[in-house]
Amino acid sequence: MTAVAVLGLGEAGERLAADLAAAGAEVRGYDPDTSLEAAGMRARDVEEAVTGSDVVLSVNSAAVAAEAALAALPALGSAVYADLNTAAPALKRELAAVVERFADVALLGPVPTTGLQTPALASGAGAQAFADAFGPLGMPVEVVSDRYGKSARYRGTVEGLSGGTGSTFATIPAQNATGNWIKVVQRVPVRIKLDPAELAARPLQVGLSMTATIDTRSHVD
Repeated sequence: MTAVAVLGLGEAGERLAADLAAAGAEVRGYDPDTSLEAAGMRARDVEEAVTGSDVVLSVNSAAVAAEAALAALPALGSAVYADLNTAAPALKRELAAVVERFADVALLGPVPTTGLQTPALASGAGAQAFADAFGPLGMPVEVVSDRYGKSARYRGTVEGLSGGTGSTFATIPAQNATGNWIKVVQRVPVRIKLDPAELAARPLQVGLSMTATIDTRSHVD
């Protein structure tokens, strides 16, 4: 049986804790706000919740993420510490420096609605172990990197396509004697407007790169 500690029993944490228990995991939760319900899974303190756990979920705000990790550290042992908040890369680096088996987990949906079935991206030294533990419990987890911070995901809308020269973007582009030619799909600049709230949570810097996927099935009315 997988033992899971849930630190933070707000709306998302409580839903995850309940779903994990229903899936057969041994769950212990902790939150300093004693008014929050925990369906009989509440521990007296962080140490009691974390001790003996295989995975520790930090479902807290970015403001207290470092504090929660430091509080869990003495009792963490070999457990995976999965941070689920949408903090900036600098904070993720700070947490990864503190915790050996750290997993940066990005949840791709409304957890209070979808619970344990919320798809997730995981990165960091503990990402594969997190996926191995939570996949059988019902969470779709994709490991994107063994480096922390790689699970960041930005949403945006395509604002337009840039034009090009006729020789490159013509219906039948010019070709030289060697047969070299340029495919249109390789040279179309696309302008994407990102969500300002996500940029504020995870600021981008010059020199970074990412893989973009465009859903052509969706549109904004």
